[in-house]
Amino acid sequence: MNKSVGIIIVIALTVAAAIAGAVSWLDDDYAGEDVRVYISPGCDAAQLRDSLAVALGDDYADKVMRLWGLRGGDTKRAAGSYVVRTGDSAFDTAKRLLSGSQDPVRVTFNNIRTMRQLADRLSRSLALSADDFLSACDSTLPERGFAKEEFPAAFVPDTYEFYWNASPSLVVGRLADEHSRLWNQSRLTKAASLSLTPAQVATLASIVEEETAKRDERPKVARLYLNRLDRGMMLQADPTVKFALGDFGLRRILNRHLTVDSPYNTYRHEGLPPGPIRIVERATIDAVLDAPRHDFL
Repeated sequence: MNKSVGIIIVIALTVAAAIAGAVSWLDDDYAGEDVRVYISPGCDAAQLRDSLAVALGDDYADKVMRLWGLRGGDTKRAAGSYVVRTGDSAFDTAKRLLSGSQDPVRVTFNNIRTMRQLADRLSRSLALSADDFLSACDSTLPERGFAKEEFPAAFVPDTYEFYWNASPSLVVGRLADEHSRLWNQSRLTKAASLSLTPAQVATLASIVEEETAKRDERPKVARLYLNRLDRGMMLQADPTVKFALGDFGLRRILNRHLTVDSPYNTYRHEGLPPGPIRIVERATIDAVLDAPRHDFL
């Protein structure tokens, strides 16, 4: 080996040792409690650093940023939500930011009446806005066979996991997929035996849920309304009047309320309203599908 090659090798080894030493010096373990960090889409490096510092402290954030910068970090890839746990090294945190290895966010929703309420609930947990979610519903759900008034039937209250910065269309699609799983062949067959579509079952179930908070009463109430439908009677369901008026807190339905001109007013229009008046639980869907026989009207 000639002298120049030896010098090059020595220099390379020295540089490598220096980098390794710098990385070792920069690396540090997070000593605080587990915390979730949010890195906003479209942020720059300074904003990324600020997000880390607010959640993790200046010293740890600076070390993560230096390690992230040494590896050519990209803010677009780093955007998302990460849980940094006690003992996580700055190197590991930087590596997760480099690869975009997020921790999913758990989102639970129930007791939701309107699409706007659902949109607001999701926007509090995810990076999307309520309006962006509703726009995604408008562009996605008709392709899945839902009319505008039937949109609430596309969703099933439950707990879901999403990446924090998931796109609105992805969120809508994931939620609608759960609806497809709910409506297996068994439930479809039961709905057909009642001469109802899945959306119509959800619509009737939404009236039943608003009619009684007692789950054990819902199958009997569901059969009552099914009996009225079978006889061609008006449903005359007070919850539909409240929905038509936009006043869910209305305690007494008076004669003047019954005249509201709305397709949801089942005192004026025969059959089911055009869509659900709330987003119903799967148990209430089954209460309709498995409603026990009786002759009450």
